[in-house]
Amino acid sequence: HPMETGLRKDPINGQLIPLHFIKNITVTHNQTVVMEAEWSQAMARNPFLHIRVRGAKADDEIGIAWIDNRGESTRVKAKVPPQS
Repeated sequence: HPMETGLRKDPINGQLIPLHFIKNITVTHNQTVVMEAEWSQAMARNPFLHIRVRGAKADDEIGIAWIDNRGESTRVKAKVPPQS
């Protein structure tokens, strides 16, 4: 996600780059919400999010969804891998 603060100028034309940031993020474990957060334009580009989900087992589903200040959204899901 570009995570633009609205304060940075385009180096070519000098115009402010419009505000564009993730507002809300939700993490689910087998469709149960385990974390919700509200972010602002102060977050860094390509933000890193790390959480631990207690009780997660191999083949459980972890989902992450977010919506940004423009109403655009993304959802991704992955299975917990088996432990070796």
